[in-house]
Amino acid sequence: MISSQFGYALISKPMFSKTFLRNFMVAIKRCDKDMDKDNPKFTLSDLKEMFEIQKQYTLEESPIKDPLFIFQSWYRDAADSVGVLNPSIMCLATSSKTGIPSLRYMFCESFDTKGFRFFTYNTTRKGQDLKTNPYASLCFYWAPLLRSVRVEGPVNVLPSSESDELFNRRAYDMQVNIHCSTQSDRIQSFDVLNERELIVRNKFDPSKVPRPENFCWYNVSPIIYDFWQLRQKKERIRFRKSKPDEKIDGLTRKGEKDWLYEFIEP
Repeated sequence: MISSQFGYALISKPMFSKTFLRNFMVAIKRCDKDMDKDNPKFTLSDLKEMFEIQKQYTLEESPIKDPLFIFQSWYRDAADSVGVLNPSIMCLATSSKTGIPSLRYMFCESFDTKGFRFFTYNTTRKGQDLKTNPYASLCFYWAPLLRSVRVEGPVNVLPSSESDELFNRRAYDMQVNIHCSTQSDRIQSFDVLNERELIVRNKFDPSKVPRPENFCWYNVSPIIYDFWQLRQKKERIRFRKSKPDEKIDGLTRKGEKDWLYEFIEP
């Protein structure tokens, strides 16, 4: 299981200098406005530097066609980047039984060969969506690296024993906060949450806080990975699980394990 530390990635190299990243982030915030001498304007020479570094590797040239491996590599680059506040932030897309979509930003707690995991209350809109339509799409976007990854697949709720174990690893303050909230419900004021916090802290011993029954961990099992990055030209490659007896044409290639990949027009 991968949460914050990763092994070496064979297709990964440092992407940008700290000077470039600082100037890039300043440029995004201030756009075309003048900047003081301590924050020089993001210039075309900076952009050229970015392209020169990035073109060392392309998605097409990647030596290993394993989507999880590539994701690990990109995630590690994002974790090492001074311009990415938290690489685990993702946008989770779900849909109701009648096809009404909804989006929200969340944290991806961990990922490995089994899938991508996150936690939430099963009483929320996303929890209800996943109950009636257990399929989701995740999107990671790391702006300073000009990279995005979309992951798509069926969703399952982890067994209670696993959710209990994961909940027990939470810090005490987080466990208290989870008990205090009935996420997405209306309240009179935020003082209500403060009152609940006092009740929860008095009720439970810090070493024996039980997991609320409506708070669960979910796992997305990928059947599609869609990688996008901006270089001299946009690049996009899509991996998908092969189907039984699927015929491979000239535009579909065999990747690692049971993955197929295709180059997609951006």
